[in-house]
Amino acid sequence: MSQKLHVLIKKVLYFLQYKFYLIINKILNISISKSMFLLFDNKNQEIIFIRYIFGALTIVGNHKSYKIEINRNSLAKEIFNREYIKNNYAEIYDILLPLKIKRKFGFIFLESNTVQNICQLDFKLSYEYVRRVFEKNMLRSVNVNYFNNILESIKLISRTDDEFNILKKIFTKVFEMEKYLAPSHGDFHIRNILKNEDRYYLIDLDCFKRFQFIWMDEIYFVIELIVFEKKNINWLEVVKQIVIDGRILIKYKEYFNHFNFENPYAQLLIYLLDRIEQEKKHTNYNLDNIYKIIDLIIGRINDTKYNI
Repeated sequence: MSQKLHVLIKKVLYFLQYKFYLIINKILNISISKSMFLLFDNKNQEIIFIRYIFGALTIVGNHKSYKIEINRNSLAKEIFNREYIKNNYAEIYDILLPLKIKRKFGFIFLESNTVQNICQLDFKLSYEYVRRVFEKNMLRSVNVNYFNNILESIKLISRTDDEFNILKKIFTKVFEMEKYLAPSHGDFHIRNILKNEDRYYLIDLDCFKRFQFIWMDEIYFVIELIVFEKKNINWLEVVKQIVIDGRILIKYKEYFNHFNFENPYAQLLIYLLDRIEQEKKHTNYNLDNIYKIIDLIIGRINDTKYNI
């Protein structure tokens, strides 16, 4: 199968999935459909909201919440990572939202007590609370294989060896800047942190990484917060605007000021590489978009003013 045909098929599948997402959400907003809640809970709860988004159905009641993963792969990763954290990182496990795995009517779903979302004003406190726990589990050596795997994945979508060498140059520079690694959430943003009184909890562990630069979750958090504020913009577009002229970086500078980046530009590039590698695993990645941003990166690195 040619690469163009492969990309076309993925675009069609993504479009169909998006249409399905819109239809399901419209159906779920019809009050009569909310009776499906009783399939998963025999208590007559008040429903706060029901949402379907790309493979996961979330039902939030005033006492209990449920997440039904249509995508079994994501559910398997979530369960595996939680078990791994429990066995290897006890302090991190302590800040994960307690979940029960249940089966009913052929569905596998996760049940938890309902806790509140954090508000935007609360994000700095919540981040610092979570970050302290991750830093206690910091490692003192670099797992080269982890980053080599990312480089090999990137090489598959790079058009020339020159592009791959540019990406390798970025990694080499960052290795010189920062040697500490820690576990990372891998999808760290405002909607994946919940609050119960004075405690914060993490959810959605399917992207958890055993080895990551200690500031990577900071970048995930800030970029996703920008995306969250701007609503109709994705992370690729945010990074592209930063790479072009720093507009987003300047406009949202107050977010970055909360954190301790020594070289935000170099670190954002590593964030970009990591997200591109993730994006390849999903049906919604746009190869043309990725190529355009790689071109921008190459242009900026070749400009001595921005040479990292």
